[in-house]
Amino acid sequence: MADTAVLSSRTQGAVKATVAASALAIERRIALARVVFYVAILVRVALTEQITLHAALADSTLLVGIVFSVYVLWRVKTPPNGSWFWVLSVALDALAAHGTLSQEALWPRPGYEGILTLPETSGILIATVASGLRLSLAAALCGGGANAAGLTILLVLDRAVSGHRVTDDAKAAAIYFIFIGAMTMLAAILAVTTRRLVMRAADVALRADQAERGLGSVLADCHDARSVLSAARLNAELIQRGVPAQNRPLSGGLDLVAERLLNNLSQVETLVLGVGSRALSDLSAAQPPVAVPLDRLISRVAEQVRLQFAGLHIECERAPAALAAFVCGGELALHRVLTNLLTNACEGDGLRRAKIVKLSLEQAADGSTVTLRVTDDGPGIQSPEQRAPSKLTSSGVGLRVVRGITEASGGRFRAAMRPEGGTVASVTLLTAPPKPSAAKPDDRAR
Repeated sequence: MADTAVLSSRTQGAVKATVAASALAIERRIALARVVFYVAILVRVALTEQITLHAALADSTLLVGIVFSVYVLWRVKTPPNGSWFWVLSVALDALAAHGTLSQEALWPRPGYEGILTLPETSGILIATVASGLRLSLAAALCGGGANAAGLTILLVLDRAVSGHRVTDDAKAAAIYFIFIGAMTMLAAILAVTTRRLVMRAADVALRADQAERGLGSVLADCHDARSVLSAARLNAELIQRGVPAQNRPLSGGLDLVAERLLNNLSQVETLVLGVGSRALSDLSAAQPPVAVPLDRLISRVAEQVRLQFAGLHIECERAPAALAAFVCGGELALHRVLTNLLTNACEGDGLRRAKIVKLSLEQAADGSTVTLRVTDDGPGIQSPEQRAPSKLTSSGVGLRVVRGITEASGGRFRAAMRPEGGTVASVTLLTAPPKPSAAKPDDRAR
């Protein structure tokens, strides 16, 4: 179909299935409304009018509509192929609208002035517009054609049966047909536009799902690659250690090759770590923000970091029991954020570590945000030339993860030198679900 030209061929089948499922969901709602409406009409007729043969014949179209609606609600669980099902539905709506009016045309009551004077005739226009809700252009055009043909038949019957008692107003009939034509155009526009919107939304959702699965695969591959790199680095170190110190000048090439190999492996490991960290940030951003209680999470992260840096004094302020922050990726993502902040503060520049690291919390006056602030008395923000090689391996990668997750969650990240020495890094997070907003400008990161 022409509608799918904007989509990739790889996802057309899945998108069409999504559109058909959406159309079926709409059809089921229409079926439920149809049952209620038609039953109400039958009850009104039974209570206010005498049951006659011609009334029963006219109202039988309502019964057909009720039976079809019950069938849709009870038996139809998967979308039928093609447009025939939606065409049948709008045809039954047209049949029911004209079937009830045919009773007035064939057996007019005293004071009857013509089919176009009845308020029930507006149901033809409603049925015409509703045909556009099926997300099918064929159904919309069928609805318009069926209702125009049905009105023509009613006018012919009206003229044949009532004769001179009918107000002979050709202009009124022409205006009504113009209304049906306009409603048909509106139904067609509604069907095509809504269908395209649903298709685009389905395509975006499918691409996002594919991207999320791809990021998960990248994370798994990065983990495997780091394992291989670690083994390669170990083998290179064994080669380097295998050459006796007194023989290294004589071995020449082998020792030099081992040293270069170690440097290259370190560079590759940095790249792999960066790719994995970005994949984690993007994967977290693709997930909806959820509330993460801070109390137990901060305690758990602090305990893990204390085990890694046993000689440092790490203070963590206790969070109120009810305090929670909304983070994309949930508890796992916030755990990574806090771990990176504390680890980065403890490591310093790789040559000199901090002695005291503090994690404090601060809520905004209106309670809309909470700021987690990590301060240390280390060397402060250093240029790459001032950092140890071991620090360069992970330099900036962890804080890029912090920034990515924080900003995706609607928060902000700051890092700066303290006047008295050391660094302060803060993450401000929302305590309520974030609203869509423009991307924040980058801040200088450590």
